Amino acid sequence: KQIDDFPDGHPRDPSLSTLFSAMQQRNIQYHFGAVNEYCDRMLTVFGRHMQDISRFDLSSSSPGVLAKSVSAAVMESVSRSSAYAASGGPRPPPCRLVKDEPNWDRIHEIDCTVLSVVLPENVAAICSMAQTQQKVHRGSI
Repeated sequence: KQIDDFPDGHPRDPSLSTLFSAMQQRNIQYHFGAVNEYCDRMLTVFGRHMQDISRFDLSSSSPGVLAKSVSAAVMESVSRSSAYAASGGPRPPPCRLVKDEPNWDRIHEIDCTVLSVVLPENVAAICSMAQTQQKVHRGSI
């Protein structure tokens, strides 16, 4: 049974090498919450493009096990971020909040499709990869 509608990637998405290269250039940490064995296949493919992906297990339906797994991932992220900051690595440029109203005439309209997904009711529905309810909205922003 094939779960992925686009096993070779969606035609409009950037390639995995482009995507993961951009993530590494920005020092983005990737923590992956695996809910079943299909996730391990995806991680194998992702691992060809980015070596340092942290996997944590979300396959349990036990709230205690899930909390422990998510907490471990968060602690790892904080630890890595702290170590990176202490190493003197490059920092992102400061952001400045502009409170003025934008010049709307200079902002281009973009056609888009927005997919809204109704969240599964419980962990078992997530792990079973149950079909979620989806609504597609087409328009422009």
